[in-house]
Amino acid sequence: MWLFKIKLALNRLGIIICVKRIFRLMQEMKIHSLKHRRFKKTSIHTDYLQHPNLIKNKPKASTWWADITYLELQPGTWLYLSSVYEPKVHKILPYKIGRQMNTKLVVDIVKRALEHHKKQHIFIQI
Repeated sequence: MWLFKIKLALNRLGIIICVKRIFRLMQEMKIHSLKHRRFKKTSIHTDYLQHPNLIKNKPKASTWWADITYLELQPGTWLYLSSVYEPKVHKILPYKIGRQMNTKLVVDIVKRALEHHKKQHIFIQI
């Protein structure tokens, strides 16, 4: 990806060069790209047993998927994006962003999905 950015920048300056040549010249000159800090995944610690995935082998047309994504704004500052995804149409139905990860965040988007999309689904409660 970074090689293509270099290629575009050189093309804007009127220097036409291919990506392979940029890579070879950078290796010869021992020039390396700056590496960004890798994403630090939050650890998940639970005091209870994890339940099996009951929808793993279900057809995509019969399920909605709910997910929470962690977004780190600054070191130590997190936002949580909760969404409901419909795999059949490859579309995120509702979503909500919150400062705390709690059940209200997920329950709100599931309720909103049921209200606005009026689909009959089987919910498996554990």
